[in-house]
Amino acid sequence: MNYEDIVDSLTAYKKYQFIAWGIVLILILIGISLSIYEKNWVILARVGALIVVVSLFLEGTGIIQYFSNKIIKVLKNLIHENILLQEKINPSNLKEEALSLEIEKRQTLVEKVIYDKFKKTEFSIATLGTILWGFADLVNVVYKS
Repeated sequence: MNYEDIVDSLTAYKKYQFIAWGIVLILILIGISLSIYEKNWVILARVGALIVVVSLFLEGTGIIQYFSNKIIKVLKNLIHENILLQEKINPSNLKEEALSLEIEKRQTLVEKVIYDKFKKTEFSIATLGTILWGFADLVNVVYKS
């Protein structure tokens, strides 16, 4: 494992967030602009529906797995190397099987944390889209009053 892999994995989540939230922001700005131009906020509600589709697209196309696997691969290698190095420095007299189980346990935990982080972003995008979809057209009521 080289330093380029580590740096690349550290920026993968930020790249994913930038892409995902960038798409959402562009859609919202287009929706607001069209809604103001047409004086019809139902357009923004439709953009909310489109944002929900974007969230489903992120999950369905494997983009989340692509970025998260980049990070997980590097972190799993680092965990493995770290535990073996700790064992060399301070031997714990663990059998090889117990050592392998400890490595696997930590790698599984890291994998879950990374996936959860990506899923939280996806869920936030879907929630925002759903709220816009459900309530953006109510701005018509405010402007007609």
